[in-house]
Amino acid sequence: MSNTPKYSILIPTRNSIDYLKDCINSVIQQKYINYELIISDNHSDDGTYDYVKSLNHSNISLIKPQEPLAMVDHWEWLLKHAKGDWVIFLGSDDGLMPYFFEVSDYLVARANKKNIKAINSSRAYFFWEGCQKTYGNTNISYSAVSSFRIKNTKLEILNATIGLINYIDLPQMYTTSIVHKSIIKKTREKNLGYFYSDINPDANGAANICSSEKKYIESLVPLGWVGSSIKSNGLLYGLDREKYIRENTINPKPIFIKWNQQAGLFNKHLHNLKIYLFEALLQTRHLQTHIWEKIYSSKIFKIILFANVYSEIKNKEPEKTICLKETLTINNISFGTVRIVEKVWKYIKRIVRKIQRLAEKLNAKTLVKKINFKMEYPSDSALRLMDAYKHIDKLAVESGFIKEFIRDFS
Repeated sequence: MSNTPKYSILIPTRNSIDYLKDCINSVIQQKYINYELIISDNHSDDGTYDYVKSLNHSNISLIKPQEPLAMVDHWEWLLKHAKGDWVIFLGSDDGLMPYFFEVSDYLVARANKKNIKAINSSRAYFFWEGCQKTYGNTNISYSAVSSFRIKNTKLEILNATIGLINYIDLPQMYTTSIVHKSIIKKTREKNLGYFYSDINPDANGAANICSSEKKYIESLVPLGWVGSSIKSNGLLYGLDREKYIRENTINPKPIFIKWNQQAGLFNKHLHNLKIYLFEALLQTRHLQTHIWEKIYSSKIFKIILFANVYSEIKNKEPEKTICLKETLTINNISFGTVRIVEKVWKYIKRIVRKIQRLAEKLNAKTLVKKINFKMEYPSDSALRLMDAYKHIDKLAVESGFIKEFIRDFS
């Protein structure tokens, strides 16, 4: 392997050894050598450090911060060790697809031709044992379409804030996204040497990338597994909010003690994807042009945003409606205005979505192929992530799906 690997795969971990084993195997079992896998143990007490050290793999580097760090501080510290041209983070309960390097090499070649520095993919889900109460009985959910498209970052980030997509569908440098090191460098130059400057690294990553770049590639073939487990932040927040806050604010550095109150008070904010993205955009003004900074801070933008948030929480979670009203007061926006806009906006969204679906059909390529794979928890015992990995590997080989995807778009 050269001194500058093509890919840096970064795994920040803390007390998740049971999931971590599958995450690591999803990387090192692939027949590819031009990558580095850096695993940072954030002072686990479950044997993580000794386990990773025992692997003795030439592509693996094991590091450990001097003291336990808050999540976003840990990500920032780990990111500074990356040497690769393209970078991706994996959570301990996540993993790569068995064809990750093959498809990524192909997409990177396409990106280089178009001078594009960010690649995102659709999401495949793996639900670890223990998630049933929150997510139902699905164990594996995988869907792939043999296509990719070039997207406008500003349009897509607007779509995410006004409710047409979720920010998890934007490039984040996390599980489903690879990002060129030049974006990291550009962000650090404008952010006091840091890439992350917000409490939520995936929303912060999406805001940084979309504020810095004009376009990104979206692959409809998933690059990684989005794992959900009892260690996942989303599930942890729902089960134990106080523990979530503790886990994310261990020995925080002053630069990261940021939460813009226009998105609500931190200790009781809405825990909503649109709010996370909105708050991240407020924190990344230094990366935005003057026009986009004005748009994101404008009252009409906020009203539409909060109307979409209200659409998601009304009649479901009364305590969040109270929290929304408090947030509206901070922004000098009346709840009545938001309720009116919410009623009108849902009809506008329906029309826009119909137009988008029609445009997608008109632009669809005749060579497009689809694969869907879904599995519920077996009656005897739940599958592990590497079981899902093997299912998709077998499916991709037997169908020739990945080889056809690369061939068809060459």
